[in-house]
Amino acid sequence: MEHSNYNVHVLLLVDEWSVSWFRVLQKSSVHINHQVTVEKANKLRDADWAPGGGSSDPYCVVAVQGKGKSSFKTKVVQNNRDPVWNHKDKINDMHDGDQLFFEILDHDVVGKHDSLGFASIGWEELQEDGPQSFQLSLESTGKKKAHKDSVISVKVTVAKRKLEMGHTLTTHLEGMYKLQVNIISARNLRNADHFMGGGSSDPYCKCFVKGTGKTQYTTRVINDKTDPEWNEHLVVPDFYKDDKLMFEIYDKDVGKKDDFLGKAEIPFSQVAAHGFEGEVRLQDAGVQGKKEVEAFIKLHITSQKRDMQGLAPFHNQRKVAKGGMQYKLEVGILSADGLRVADWMSNSSDPYCVCKVKGKGTGSFKTPVKHKETNPVWMHKDVIEDFYHGDALVFTIKDSDKLKHDDTLGSIQLQTAQLIPHGYEGDLRLRNTGHKDPEKSPAFAIWQAISAREISSVWSHCGG
Repeated sequence: MEHSNYNVHVLLLVDEWSVSWFRVLQKSSVHINHQVTVEKANKLRDADWAPGGGSSDPYCVVAVQGKGKSSFKTKVVQNNRDPVWNHKDKINDMHDGDQLFFEILDHDVVGKHDSLGFASIGWEELQEDGPQSFQLSLESTGKKKAHKDSVISVKVTVAKRKLEMGHTLTTHLEGMYKLQVNIISARNLRNADHFMGGGSSDPYCKCFVKGTGKTQYTTRVINDKTDPEWNEHLVVPDFYKDDKLMFEIYDKDVGKKDDFLGKAEIPFSQVAAHGFEGEVRLQDAGVQGKKEVEAFIKLHITSQKRDMQGLAPFHNQRKVAKGGMQYKLEVGILSADGLRVADWMSNSSDPYCVCKVKGKGTGSFKTPVKHKETNPVWMHKDVIEDFYHGDALVFTIKDSDKLKHDDTLGSIQLQTAQLIPHGYEGDLRLRNTGHKDPEKSPAFAIWQAISAREISSVWSHCGG
C-alpha cells in the first residue's frame, strides 16, 4: 500500500530514565487487579412487555475478555428499567490488551435470559490511580431510535499492579503479517452446468486462512463464464508463520449444492518475504470430456510484516510536571484493517477515526466516514496544535450510525515517550474492539505516521 511519509523535526530529547523504563516495559507484561463497582443502569429495554409480564428484571455480568478470566455478576433487580445495584467486587487479572466487559441481562424463570445491551472499557482507559467513574452507552440494546440512550454507570479503581517480566502479548503476534490480496481472475474452469442446458459455470471464489489466522472472504458470482474476472481486493490482517492462504472456486447453483471447481494454496514461505504475483494451477479441478482439467487462478499478493513497536505495553508511570513542553503534531491516519462488523443488516461497518489529546492539551479531529468497509483507507492528515509533554494521543474508531449511538470499533493511545523525540510510524493494535474474545482476533490494527515540532518551553512548576 502506498502511504505518505512525514518528516520528524524535534528539538527536545526525552531523558534517558524515561527511555530506559519504556524499553523495560516493552519486554514486560503488567497485570492489574481492579475494584469494580456496578452502580446503576438507566432506560433499559422492557423485555417483559407482554401483558402480565411486568418490566425487565435486570442483572449485570462483568468479565475480563482476553487473557484474564475474572468475572462476577450482580443481584437481580425485579421489575425495573432503571436498576440500582451498587455492587462492589474484584477483578484480579486484567492484562495488557484485555477489556472489561459489562453485559446486562433480563432474568427469566423460563427460557433464555434476554440481553439488554453491553459495553466495554479498554485496558488503556483503566491505568490511572484512584477511582474512575464511567457512564457507558450500551450497544445492541434491542431498542429502536427513540430508546438509544441506555447507559450503565460504573466505578473502577486500581487495587494492585504487578509487573511480569519478559512476557508480553506481543509474543503471540511475533511473525504476524498483513497481506493485501487481489483475486484477479481464473481460466479454463470446468463447465459444471453443461449437462443441464444451463449454459456455462457461474463461478465465485472463497479465500480464507488455514491455520492461526481467521480471515474469510467470498467474491461475487460471475455468471456463465469459465474464464471469470473478479478483480476483487481483500486485506488479510492476521497471517502467521505456518499459515496457508487458501482459494476455493465453486459453481453457484440454485436448488442444489454448489459444484466444486478447484482449489489452490499459498504457503507462508511463498508469500511472506516478497509477496506473490502470477497464476497458480488449481488442484482437484475435475474432469471434462474424459480429460483432466488444467485450470488456473491469477493472484497479486503483497506482504507487510507487522511492526511490534505499536503492540507493546504503553505505560510510563513516572509523573511529568503539568504544563511541560508544548508540541505541534502532524498526524497521518492511513488505514485500519480487520474491524468488527457493527451493522448486521449490511454485514459491514461505516468507520471513522477520532484523534484527540488526553491530558492538558485539548486538540482533536476526525477522519471522514468510509461506508460499508471493515478495512477502511482514510489517508487523512491533520494537525494537533497543543500536545504537552505528559499528554497521550488517543485514537478511537467508531461506526457511524444515523439511528443509534455510534458503536466503538476499537481504540488505542500513544504516550509522550512513544511520540517524542522521534515521532511514530507503524502498526497499532486496537483495544476495546467489541469482540467477545479479542485474544482470538488480535489483528485489529491502524497504521499511523506522526511527527512532532517543539513550539514552546513553558514549565508551570518553574513559574514560567
